[in-house]
Amino acid sequence: SIQRGEIGCNKKKELTDLMSVAYNQQLKEQYDERKRNGKKN
Repeated sequence: SIQRGEIGCNKKKELTDLMSVAYNQQLKEQYDERKRNGKKN
């Protein structure tokens, strides 16, 4: 049962990592877009 709990924790951590990666990617895209818009104006 300890093993099962560890697997659950790892899955949760992987999910959190994926979410933070996606979040950072989103921030980067927003930043790049702002930079492009700033250059145009």
